[in-house]
Amino acid sequence: MYSQNILEGLTTNDFDEIQAAVRELQRVTSGEKWLIVDAKEYRQHTADFERSLQRLQEAAATKSIDAAALRFHEMSLRCIDCHKHVRKANYEL
Repeated sequence: MYSQNILEGLTTNDFDEIQAAVRELQRVTSGEKWLIVDAKEYRQHTADFERSLQRLQEAAATKSIDAAALRFHEMSLRCIDCHKHVRKANYEL
């Protein structure tokens, strides 16, 4: 839902919506439920995702649609990478 809000903000040039959605994703990733496994690789993927969120937040703060779009793409790739890793590692959740 939050990534959809970011995409909507990008398509409408609504940087406040982008920043609000990023803050919500940052809140979610800092919660206990996010760390579903205690494995080095998973923690690295989480750190990569959190860095991509920070960069997206910074791009939105400068109101650069091109930079924000690029950072959204980066964030999406981090999501996909982590989900691929979790499927491949077959963690017991």
